[in-house]
Amino acid sequence: MANEFLLTSTDDLLAISSFVNDHFENEGKPLKVVITQRNNGKLPMLALWRMWMADIAKYQARRGATMPILAPKTNSDGSVGRKTIGSRPFDEKDAHEAYTKLCLGCDENGVRLSWAVNSDVYEGRKVASISQKLHAMQKFHQFCVENAIPIRMPERSEYQELQNKQDGK
Repeated sequence: MANEFLLTSTDDLLAISSFVNDHFENEGKPLKVVITQRNNGKLPMLALWRMWMADIAKYQARRGATMPILAPKTNSDGSVGRKTIGSRPFDEKDAHEAYTKLCLGCDENGVRLSWAVNSDVYEGRKVASISQKLHAMQKFHQFCVENAIPIRMPERSEYQELQNKQDGK
């Protein structure tokens, strides 16, 4: 019988301790413990993505991109809907939501994947693997190149290191 535990803080140690204690009290057989650290990117990779989102948000806002401001309204059948009461400039949070869904994708339930690091789930969303994140960044970078959208590209970054590793450099 295999058991897996995901540790996100020291509070989770109690579950493992209880499992081990119960195992030795009831069975007494040796246990094999394997500890792995989740690698789905580092904060600098997320920081680069956020920097790119700020760049494209400024670009799109300069070109007139806006987001609707919605207010709740009650429909004639009693259900709650929304109505547009104005608009605001497109910002980096909008860019993050839109391009994450577009480039990083969604889980099997249609919920967009997360950029979080060292976790499997963040705010109810499945966290993308490092390869999924790299692929999303490649897609976004290529989109910007093809459409002559200026984004900043640091000389040294986790993205560039992963690109070089993938290219055998």
